Amino acid sequence: MAKSSQKRDLPAELPKLAIVGNGMVSASICEKLADKGACKRYSISIFGVEPRPAYDRVRLSYYVLNRDPSRLELLSADWYQENGISLCTSARVQSIDQETKEITTGNGDVHSYDYLVFATGSSPFVPPIDGVSNDSVFVYRTIEDMAAICEAAKTAKSAAVLGGGLLGLEAAQALQYLEVPTIHVVELANLLMPQQLNEQASEVLIQSIGETGFKLHLVQR
Repeated sequence: MAKSSQKRDLPAELPKLAIVGNGMVSASICEKLADKGACKRYSISIFGVEPRPAYDRVRLSYYVLNRDPSRLELLSADWYQENGISLCTSARVQSIDQETKEITTGNGDVHSYDYLVFATGSSPFVPPIDGVSNDSVFVYRTIEDMAAICEAAKTAKSAAVLGGGLLGLEAAQALQYLEVPTIHVVELANLLMPQQLNEQASEVLIQSIGETGFKLHLVQR
């Protein structure tokens, strides 16, 4: 059932702005709306699938150090309330009727809107290879994913991370925090963080990462 923070009374004539998605982009949008005073000109509602306010996914590995999701929050539930924004968590948007301008959530609640913003982010890519449906295969995106990885790491002797980008290295670091004995990092490119670094910078990173004990597997290396 959706949980909503208490919302201050707003005049009925205020246009309704609905934001679908409660991640890092959504939090940034809300901050900018608040800074511009838009919370006084619009009745704003946020709809997110997860059971908590937006948090920093880039720092997800730090969850293993304290197991406290609130320490990763970008904006607290109190912040949304203080700014008159209705935060609807555990609220998956099932359908959107563009003619009637209505959103229907998974529990059957219907919400009207005048303006609609999609901030749903991306889904983790799982390569279509044998074994991906095994219960020892995880994606690395949410607090719940991280909690499942923490549980599996208790008995794991080795782990492989597919992807040597920013999040892949964060995942490898999380596994190191969890004291998994052997950690492999597999990257399709011949560089680490190929979207962010050039060859020279990546080489410095590779040397540094090698000192941590990660076993790197890069194309053409």
